[in-house]
Amino acid sequence: MRNIKILLIILGFVSLFLIFMAFLINAPSKTTNNPTKGELLSTPSPTKGEAVSTSVSTGQETIGNDVGKSIGKGRLIKKLPYQGSFFSLSYDYGADSFTLVISKDNSASGSAEADGFLKYNQLDGVSSLGNVTTTYK
Repeated sequence: MRNIKILLIILGFVSLFLIFMAFLINAPSKTTNNPTKGELLSTPSPTKGEAVSTSVSTGQETIGNDVGKSIGKGRLIKKLPYQGSFFSLSYDYGADSFTLVISKDNSASGSAEADGFLKYNQLDGVSSLGNVTTTYK
């Protein structure tokens, strides 16, 4: 009988310890400045003529459009140089610039193919590359 009481006391302490640890693990960190869902939804609407800044919530972090584009450019740069049917795209690390060469004979097809390639790589198009030199050959 005495052994059962000791076992129950030990089980009680162990279960209290596990509950305490579960609360510690799931407790929100007080050092982060991530906006809550309510704060993201309560941002004021822009008035006419103001720039619109969008953000994507990924659970623990919020990534702004500019950062998302930088990530997309970084992924794209790893795939370069790229040769399509009617265009080629390369990146110069020293000058931090892109070079887009479009076929002169098929400029409409080359431009469309380049835009499609960039959209496939999660960029808005040639204008989202920033420093880009476009030539027609």
